[in-house]
Amino acid sequence: AGGNIAAEFVARSAPDGYTLLLGGATIFCANKFLYGGSIPFDPMKDFTHLTRVSIGTTVLVVNAKEPWQTFAEFVAYAKANPGKIVMASSGQGTISHLTLAKLMHSAGIEITHVPYRGLAPGLNDLLAGQVNMMFDGIPALIPQVREGKLRALAVGSAKRVDYVPGLESVPGMNELLPGSGMDMEFWYSIDGPAGLPAEVATRLHAAAVQAVKQPDYGEKLRPLGFTPITDPSPAEFTAYIQTQIPLWQELVRVSGAR
Repeated sequence: AGGNIAAEFVARSAPDGYTLLLGGATIFCANKFLYGGSIPFDPMKDFTHLTRVSIGTTVLVVNAKEPWQTFAEFVAYAKANPGKIVMASSGQGTISHLTLAKLMHSAGIEITHVPYRGLAPGLNDLLAGQVNMMFDGIPALIPQVREGKLRALAVGSAKRVDYVPGLESVPGMNELLPGSGMDMEFWYSIDGPAGLPAEVATRLHAAAVQAVKQPDYGEKLRPLGFTPITDPSPAEFTAYIQTQIPLWQELVRVSGAR
């Protein structure tokens, strides 16, 4: 349920610091709009938000047999053939779907969206040529790009992710759609239930920050398309989430996802 089951479990747990959530942007910023306000927790009131631990983006890939060699060629074809390009996504309201909606809005194109029950079946159909493209998280797609089965045309973040082997030359949205404001970054975080004692929250925050700063953590993340990140304090991370909620609300509105 898009992370709602795990989030509710943690929100209802004892605030003793022993039950934590690997939370994220969709759980805390998008789900209440995707689910029409019916999620079983309040993203702000029911949690003690500690810190982000990673941030990543999406990548637009097409089957290597498709004729489009660049993002410009892809967009030109989409404009000349509205709805003819078919995109598989991980499902309704996922980061994949929301990125597609933002892309269509920003580039002024129409793409047929086919939601799957998860990324794997959609990826299988993309590799088999049943659909034309995906715009999804980097970790699952980059191995196929490196093997030459998929061609990466763009990343969803404003800037390039030149730290990911295989994507060094793939442009970001600042280059491809300047002025669109498209910057599809998503993050993961460590969060506890509301009411964590201040001293417990402080200790957990410090431990998470120390772990994220270890060199081997970044070495494992970057090839997958993620970058280590932390927040100076739980209070500052909580304030950051509040700034992100209206941005994700707008993404859900543009997508029409429910």
